[in-house]
Amino acid sequence: ISRASAIVSELLPLAHLLRGLTPGGQLIYEEPEAHLHPRLQWLVATTVARLVAGGVNVLVTTHSDTFAQQIGNLIRMAALPERVRNHHFPDCPLLDHTRVAAYEFRTKPNGRSSVERLRVAENGIEMPGFNSTLMELAREALLLDSLEENGEE
Repeated sequence: ISRASAIVSELLPLAHLLRGLTPGGQLIYEEPEAHLHPRLQWLVATTVARLVAGGVNVLVTTHSDTFAQQIGNLIRMAALPERVRNHHFPDCPLLDHTRVAAYEFRTKPNGRSSVERLRVAENGIEMPGFNSTLMELAREALLLDSLEENGEE
């Protein structure tokens, strides 16, 4: 493993663990997104959701908006009418929102950190910290696009 690429060294332990996990088993997975392309983060999140849907208890820590958003999307997909879900997302695991808890570290005005439980419902996970960062990044990209279109480089 020490000579393998980052992708192999990050995913090989998970692949090995997947063989031995059974319903009622437990997996603690720290930073599953480390060194992974966003598409692979998305796939790892879907794999984690399959484990949860199969009865494995999973605890994940992440800084990845991609990973967290995919978990939220899978919760939302499970709430869709079956015919819609089967048509648009036939291979996605059904992630019951009642089996998911999410927490976020927040910095208080006094500089101290607190851990706050996020709202998880059929429409996904409310992630203000991740979502505000994504919105700022999107606004910046849109502004740059408009500046280029208007010749204001």
